[in-house]
Amino acid sequence: MARLHAARLLVHGVRTRDRVLLDLAIDLLIPPLATIVALTAVGLGAWLAFSLWAGHLVSGGWLWVGCALGLTVYGLRGWQLSGTGARGLVSLAFVPTYLVWKLMLALRRSTPASGEWVRTAREGREAP
Repeated sequence: MARLHAARLLVHGVRTRDRVLLDLAIDLLIPPLATIVALTAVGLGAWLAFSLWAGHLVSGGWLWVGCALGLTVYGLRGWQLSGTGARGLVSLAFVPTYLVWKLMLALRRSTPASGEWVRTAREGREAP
């Protein structure tokens, strides 16, 4: 979707000063939150591992800490506004499980498929 529509929406939105088109373009250009969280976790983990290996906190890693704190505040504020109470907070505890599931899906999708598309039969309709 982003490759097909983002640039055209962005240009048209800027030319016509249409806020809706700009919002749609920006929405297509920003990666999913799960991707941002996963990349932040990898960066933070790599910084911590490198710091342990070096024997001291390596400079530059505070950016990862800031990103992690920002994402935490973002998620907790969303939970607060949702009004779901303790049930919603318990659901947030499953975010790591969700990220692992998304990673497994992405890895499975990157492997080559059988190569042939098979039409699914539908009830009440004949396949052409």
